[in-house]
Amino acid sequence: MADLPQISHQRVSREGIGLVYEIVHAPPERNGLGFVFRELPVVDGGLDGTIEVIGTATEPGAMTGRQVSVQVKSGLSYLEAYGAEHWTYRAAFVEFEYWRAHSLPVLLLIVDPEQKVIYWVRADDPAHALLDASIAIRIPRAQTLGATSRDAIR
Repeated sequence: MADLPQISHQRVSREGIGLVYEIVHAPPERNGLGFVFRELPVVDGGLDGTIEVIGTATEPGAMTGRQVSVQVKSGLSYLEAYGAEHWTYRAAFVEFEYWRAHSLPVLLLIVDPEQKVIYWVRADDPAHALLDASIAIRIPRAQTLGATSRDAIR
């Protein structure tokens, strides 16, 4: 029965989406963003959902309509290529161009399912390094999704 399909990749992917949901929805006092995550439930062109910023200076719980799109990559394989201060994700050039052309800002979220940590960076930043047919995106190891990143994402 060694030829049967394996579920491990799907399980890690779903676990990553679940952790994104948990951290985005949790209030800042529980190290969350206190925002709203909406997963895209259909086959997409490289995006997994959106995050809506919640709260204004006068209305802390107000829906703002301000959103960012997110691409979630979950699993230890995305945490292999790194420098002392960053992880590196190699995006296909066509994937990067899709993010740059998108009508919303796009965040790349790299999920470490073992440590329950999410690293993030603007995926559509034109300053990412162009390689042959791919783009090297550096994700700072200190840039984790949670209460401390709330203002930067806002």
